[in-house]
Amino acid sequence: MPYEFDTQGLNIRTDGKENGQQTTNPTYHVPGQEGFNVLNYFGTPNADKLPQEMVLQVNVNRIGGTRGSWKGQLQIDQRKSSIPSAK
Repeated sequence: MPYEFDTQGLNIRTDGKENGQQTTNPTYHVPGQEGFNVLNYFGTPNADKLPQEMVLQVNVNRIGGTRGSWKGQLQIDQRKSSIPSAK
């Protein structure tokens, strides 16, 4: 499934594209922060078929120079969201 990331305004390290096609997730740097961030895509070929509720699993193995293991879950409930308006 083709997909594209909105990276406008981000300090992109890698765009994740090969030959114009998205192959991996883009990474970006936030000034004043150590390390980098990754943009992720959640989706299906038919956006109307996304589940209304999801759980995002978070796994962190390093914060700055500190190594460790931090895990968590974020509940995502799209039933509470509004439909974006066309710009």
